[in-house]
Amino acid sequence: MSYYVYSSTRNLLVNESDITDYVPAAYIRVGFPNDDLYIPSITIHQIDGDSWGYTGYNTASTGTKLRRENTRFQLNIFHRWSMVSSQRIADGVEKAIMNGIGYRKLSDSDDYNNDFKTYVKTQVWSHIRNVDD
Repeated sequence: MSYYVYSSTRNLLVNESDITDYVPAAYIRVGFPNDDLYIPSITIHQIDGDSWGYTGYNTASTGTKLRRENTRFQLNIFHRWSMVSSQRIADGVEKAIMNGIGYRKLSDSDDYNNDFKTYVKTQVWSHIRNVDD
């Protein structure tokens, strides 16, 4: 997953008040927490991806090498309120990310984490873009 996808996805989320009314921007984080898991929070991490060069990529000069990046990433929304709150936050996430270019939601599920005593809303997204190397 490129830095671009992490950065643009997080920026879309922190700039949406429908999300930050529930989850402070500081707790919308890239990667897995290596300190405490803050509740409420949103984590963003890659789960899959691929990249391939278009015809002629290996012989093209620098600056004209066109390739395709396809990244699949997961958002985990952690909170302690209710299933209804999960859906409200998820609606804000969907609204925010769909304002970006090249995003597509692949799946959406609800769960409860007994260890943290939190609801967990998990969304899997795809981001596709052409990159000119």
